[in-house]
Order: sequence, then structure tokens, then C-alpha cells
Amino acid sequence: MAPTIFAKLTPNDGPTKFAFHEVVSRLKNQSNGNVFLTRFADVDTDKVYDADAARAFDEKDTDDSDSMTEPDTDTEKGWKQNRRTWCGSFVFDVAHLTHHRVWTGGKGRRQWRDCPTTQDETAQLPEFLLACFEKDKYHIRGKHVRFQLDQNGYLRISKASNSARLFIAVDGKTMGLAPCSLNQVTTNVQLGRLSFRLEYTDYSRTLSFQEQRNKFVQQTHGTDPRALLLTPTPAAETNTIGKWTFAVPLGKGATGKVFSATDDDGNVAAIKVVEQNAGTRDQLHGQIRMLQKLTDEAKAVGDRHILLLEQVIPDLSSMRSISRPFEECYLVLIPAVPQTLDRVITGQSTHNLTIFHDALLALKFFHDRNLLHHDVKPPNIGVIGHEVIFLDAETAVELPDSGQVKCTPGHSGTVGYLSPERELEPYGKGVDVWGLGISIFELLFGYHPLRFQLNPWRSGRESLRPDFHRKEAAMCHKLREYEPDTAADLLLRMLSHSYSKCNASARVSVNEALLHPVFETLSFAVKAGPPSSLGPSIAHPETHLLMREHKRIRVR
Repeated sequence: MAPTIFAKLTPNDGPTKFAFHEVVSRLKNQSNGNVFLTRFADVDTDKVYDADAARAFDEKDTDDSDSMTEPDTDTEKGWKQNRRTWCGSFVFDVAHLTHHRVWTGGKGRRQWRDCPTTQDETAQLPEFLLACFEKDKYHIRGKHVRFQLDQNGYLRISKASNSARLFIAVDGKTMGLAPCSLNQVTTNVQLGRLSFRLEYTDYSRTLSFQEQRNKFVQQTHGTDPRALLLTPTPAAETNTIGKWTFAVPLGKGATGKVFSATDDDGNVAAIKVVEQNAGTRDQLHGQIRMLQKLTDEAKAVGDRHILLLEQVIPDLSSMRSISRPFEECYLVLIPAVPQTLDRVITGQSTHNLTIFHDALLALKFFHDRNLLHHDVKPPNIGVIGHEVIFLDAETAVELPDSGQVKCTPGHSGTVGYLSPERELEPYGKGVDVWGLGISIFELLFGYHPLRFQLNPWRSGRESLRPDFHRKEAAMCHKLREYEPDTAADLLLRMLSHSYSKCNASARVSVNEALLHPVFETLSFAVKAGPPSSLGPSIAHPETHLLMREHKRIRVR
């Protein structure tokens, strides 16, 4: 087998094996047949005896020119010798992967007794010659099936025509006109009366193939290369829940582990696996209700800034009683997010400024509904292109009429993204604005300005606060070196607090932040002075342009 074959379509039963043998025998007897076989099939060097194929051998038409002697007149050895067949598979070779490559399977559109001898004649044949043209017993059409790498990088199977006589089934399920994504390592495929096993090879899981696959899918479907990280070639062992097949782990959220997953229709979702028991059941049900509420409201207004709850497995009605000490619940969320803010290239670029603006819009979705996200940080800020999606929305907190909740030190949030007042006094929406401000500072400047292992504002840790004020002073000094209508000025307003010694003005609300002049034309000004004074090297190409020109850049 060629080293660049990434999938095989192998006969699965006797009749299919014998049909493959008939095709190979026909092609091998023609001058141009071996060339055709080399490109689209992997055939054993010699004929072999296969019991399933042998039984089909004896059921062939009596007028077949290759009819054999009756079994009862042969010795067992001679009988097997006369019933040897060509065995192998149809193959998908990355070496033949070209733009818009489609592999077709069928028996050709015209009856042929001789193999085509010219390139034009060969082009009339399907890549996978499933049966000889004159054989109608297999119910194979001239062009029966199509395979192509889909937008997720999996092989996709579809009917080659709308004919009612054309039959295809995938893992026992009859196909309609909609294509089916082959997202399992092994899939049973029924074409007419022929049965095959489609299997991804070990090569398909190599870096070499993944790079070529991703390049092809990007050119053909326009898929973001980062999104393809969610859908690698299926592993040798895959887990399935409902219609969803798990792909890769994405991380651990506040309430459970998260995986990417796909279904037969090519949809990609994030599945959060949450363990529930009698003690956590009510909390989990409350989180599911919060997700459903946010999903319904987002759909009603067409908002795209949260993960939508697509499905709960099992559904809530089935989860009301716990039959075992621990049971898993699966939250199916869409869309799956290929990266979070902590993986975005840092720098003072117009791209990142657009992310800043969209992150504020995402936060506005919560605050307009009198909700706190309650854990705003880079790993909870998903990024798809220029668009932001907030993750872990199930832990959102509904604000009372007063607009403030009691502080509960150590019970929620993440150290490094907690505003000072959150540990000391009742708080409101401003804690989310602070968390987003720290997150965007990291995005634009490449480091966390107020990093601590322990929260300096927790009661009993007053000795850490002088160091906090020192780091805060350095942060404010850096931000004040920029012009007043820049993103730096907005960050100052988002990171103010009443305990500050250098930035004690009132913190802006999300609505006030969205009205800041920096977003009028999505401009980001770089301070005057030598590029080295801007701090750490930034890896975004637009950053170097901004530093080199020393002037305001406006995007219209």
C-alpha cells in the first residue's frame, strides 16, 4: 500500500469481494488497466483464497466464461486453487488530492468490454470502478456515489444523482439526498447490493497528512485553519453520545471537561461533560436552566455572543432521580470555538481592537439582562475570527433589584481577574468590566499587569497590597503614555477602583465603554518615542507597522 493513502474502501462480504475481483481481472487484462488500478486501488500481489469470495464465485452466472469445474470433482486443494480471487481495496491517496477533488464510484456510463486506452476514455470512468458495466445484479449505477473532504476535513459521502433507484446506506441508515460526514474511524457503507468498510489509515493521523488536508480544505471550503484543530482525523478509538462523536479535548471549564464533537451532518459542537450526584444535582439543573434562558434570549434577538445550548443528554426529565452515586450529563453547545483569547497573538493591532469591541458587546448581552458573567478571563473568551463568544455562561448570576450581590470571598471567579471590591463589599456589574479590562490588557500588551498567586484583597492578606499598588502604578504609567482617545485610555477607565492610589475614579459601565472614541473608527494610537519603549516585543505583523510609523492608524 502506498504510504500516502489516508483511507480505504474495502469489500466487506463475499459478493462485494467477488465484484472487486471481476473488476481487477478485467482491468489487468487490458493495456491501460494497471495504470488505472495503481491510482485508485490497492490490490494484493497475487490472488488468494477467500472463503466468502469463493462462495460468491460459485454463484456467478452459468454463462460466465470463467466458470469453474463442479466442486465435487476437485480435491479440496484444487478447488481452492481454482477459486482464488484478487483482493484489496479502493484507496484515497493524498498524492492525488487536487483542488475540488471528488472521488466517484460506479460502473461507468457506457458498456465497455475493453479497458479505455486513452486518457479521455479513462476520464469517463469513475475513480472507483465498483462493478463491471454489464453486471446489473449488484444494482450499481453508472455513477453511484461521491466522496469528498468536507469543511471539517472528514470524507463526506453523497449520492451521485437523484435517481430513486440509487441506494446508499451508512452504518445501516438509508441515505437521502443530504450528504453524510464520515467522522468515525470505521464506517460500514452499502452501495446498491455491495457492502464496504471505509476506514481511515494510520497515515491519516500523521502531521504530514493533517497539513495537506488542512491546506486543501482551506482552499476548497474556506475553512479557518484554526477551526480544523477541532476535527482531526478520527482516532482509532472514539466515543459517541447520541448522534455526536467526540473529537478532541478542548479544556476544562468551571463545571466540567469540554470536548469538540461532530455529527453525521458535519455540524461541530462543544460538549461539556459534567458529573452530577445527589449533592450537585440541583446546582447543575439551575445551570442548565440558565443556559437555556440565555439560549432562548440570544436566539430571539439574533445575538451571537454566547454558546447556545443545543441539547442536554439525558434530558432534564430523565435526570430528576439519581440511580447511581455519580452520573454524567452532557451539555451540547454550539458553535465550537477554535481558540480562546489567551491563544490570540498579542499586539496593538486593529484586529485585536475589533476583538476588544466585540468582547464589550458580548458583556453587554449579559448586563442588559441584569446578569453578571462572574468569571471573565481570557480562557472564557472564545474567538472566531473577529467575533467573541463568552464561555461558561451557565455560572452567570442574576442581580437583585439593588444591582449588587454580597461578596463571598473564595467562592467564585479566578485570582488575577477579581476586582478589589469583589472581596471586600457588595458588588455589581463593574466586576465583569474589571475582568475584561485585565484580559484585554494582556491581549494588547502581552502580559498580565497585576499577577499574584494569592488575592491581595482577601481579608488577612493586607501585607500583599503594597506590592499590588506598586504594580498598579506601573500599569497606569504605561497606559497614560498613550493619547487620550486610545484603547489605553479606555483600559484605565475599566481598571479604576476606589481603593487605588493612582486610578480611583469611577469605573465605566459596559455601555459607557462602547461609546469611547477609540471605537468611532476603530483607531489605535501608538505613543510617540522609540519602538523599544513600547515594552515587550509583539508578534503581530500589524504591530510592527504601527510602531514604525509612530502615528495614529485608522481603519474605515
